[in-house]
Amino acid sequence: MSCIQNYTLTEYPKLYSHTYWGTSGVHGEDEIIIENRNRFVSEYELKSIIKKGLTFEIKYQEQVGIFEDLNEIKNNFKKNIDGDKYNYLRRRDVRAGRHIEYYKTIDKKIIAVFSPYGKCESMVKMAGEAGYSLIYPIYSLGGNTFVKEIITNKA
Repeated sequence: MSCIQNYTLTEYPKLYSHTYWGTSGVHGEDEIIIENRNRFVSEYELKSIIKKGLTFEIKYQEQVGIFEDLNEIKNNFKKNIDGDKYNYLRRRDVRAGRHIEYYKTIDKKIIAVFSPYGKCESMVKMAGEAGYSLIYPIYSLGGNTFVKEIITNKA
């Protein structure tokens, strides 16, 4: 007996087939989450998923992070940390491992979205300080979901 994967139940299986949530099996609350996933695509006019890669993450990591101390990141990073800004930022990012997803919109914006486990007020505060907005849940009803548009510096 095979497991039905979440992405197959959405109106946008190509967008969600490469996400952690999409490849997970169906759970009891998924009908609401699936509706919210469909809503997310239409509201943000998503066109495609961006499969993460080191080049992408190095370019945007500081813009999408949720850091314990934003001033440390902005003011104190020095090349003397082995010149490895990506790993430095990843270690300081309290969102790390929370299944962040990146999408390109119809008008070529980049949207970052993540859903930490739970509804911790300190995470809501940090996410807000880092430019994220709280939206309806797209991972689990037991956790918040945050979304942010990344500035791409288009010429």
